[in-house]
Amino acid sequence: MAANSNDDPQSGFFLAAQEFARALGVDVGVFLAQYLQQATDMAAADPDCLKSTEIQLLLQEGVLATDRIAHIENCMACTAMAETIVPEGSNLADYLSSAKLRAEERLQRNKRTRLQSRLSIDGRIVLQGVTRRVSNVAVVDDLNLSVESGEICALLGPQGSGTSTVLRIIAGLEPVDEGSIVLDGIDVTPIPAGRRRVASVLDSASLQSHLTVGENIASAYKFKRTDGARALADEIVVMLDLEGVMGQTPASLSDAQRARVVLARALFSDPKLLLFDSMPLKGEASTLSAFWAEIAELHRELGPTMVISTNDQAEAMRLADQICVLLNGRVLQTGKPEDLYARPDNRAVAGLIGYPPMNFLPVTPLGKTGNAFSLSIAGAEDITVSSRFPIDAATPAPHAVGIRPEHVLLTDPNSSGAELAGTVIAIARGGDTATVTVATEAGEVIAGGTAAEMRKPGDRIGLILPREQLHVFAHDGRTL
Repeated sequence: MAANSNDDPQSGFFLAAQEFARALGVDVGVFLAQYLQQATDMAAADPDCLKSTEIQLLLQEGVLATDRIAHIENCMACTAMAETIVPEGSNLADYLSSAKLRAEERLQRNKRTRLQSRLSIDGRIVLQGVTRRVSNVAVVDDLNLSVESGEICALLGPQGSGTSTVLRIIAGLEPVDEGSIVLDGIDVTPIPAGRRRVASVLDSASLQSHLTVGENIASAYKFKRTDGARALADEIVVMLDLEGVMGQTPASLSDAQRARVVLARALFSDPKLLLFDSMPLKGEASTLSAFWAEIAELHRELGPTMVISTNDQAEAMRLADQICVLLNGRVLQTGKPEDLYARPDNRAVAGLIGYPPMNFLPVTPLGKTGNAFSLSIAGAEDITVSSRFPIDAATPAPHAVGIRPEHVLLTDPNSSGAELAGTVIAIARGGDTATVTVATEAGEVIAGGTAAEMRKPGDRIGLILPREQLHVFAHDGRTL
């Protein structure tokens, strides 16, 4: 075997040797020197055992093919060569098995990197004063939102809150009456949907019911006249785990599977932004959970900029970098999930974020002291709660306080520290933890704790409301 042909840094063999050396954890120069010596010695002893063509087959195209690593164990020459670089005391089979796992992981990373470079879904989207009216009623009213490159933004709100309409406006499927949509510094408001570089996965209406999944996907890439379109299609199909359903029609798929087929087609539009709407999805909670798990995996794989619409606050909290809470087309609050949980701007956001939902208790205001309110909850006098904002003459009086179930402490009903006492009416157990619903003079209160703390229905129990966990709300719902 001629050494000079394998020393060329540009040769496929040298690149392959580099990959093999990395898999085994050795310097490529050391590996090549040992390889050439072993190749020379073994070829002299048995010309049929080690051929350059076999090694090049094993290490071809600059990537260690994982399905060929088994050849190492079946080739005495390769085994002899490997033994010279395996650390002393290591088991050869274990070492090669570990090398195989490292090679497989690297191949997957390389595959993701190649797909990422071909699908750069990294746009920055800014909505400025966006308003959409239908029959003179604002279904989206003066919306301002900024989503940075690579972020997931969740539009959270109940059915009819305007979250789906916002997605359709971004996609260009609905016009705006006021405001603008700016994508990567370009005002796309007047640009038609098909030219915005925004991929919409809003529902499965775009799928042709008489075609198979494979035919639906093929109809997208056959019009994309670029080199490697078919290879890209195959990579997307594998990434979205659609190989097993390519021969089926959309009607035979679950909602989540149909959404993946729509996504596969959408990715061929070379988007800068992905839009997802869970509202059209029907079925069990497990179906929605599986759908959002796939979206999270997609984000791990490609890191795209995404805007999603959902009425499931748990999924929004789990997935999103920021959450925009909408109600009746208006933004109630935008921020990081942990900020919306800890510092809601109003009662509506406080009630939407967190599960079980926040407890709200009516109060009687007693006065203001410095930056704190004095108030009474169901006769418990002189409870002092700090305000989040400076208090002045224009500050309205407290109307209610809120506290999350996980922050309510349980105690003996006759304890001096019990601020409320009541009767247990329901218990929901979940392993070592549980929630209890207590009927009090201030209304029903849900509290969390360990299963061992819980009484049984009909028992009396006391509740402690830590001051630092109380949120104060005005009559109009504003946080004070």
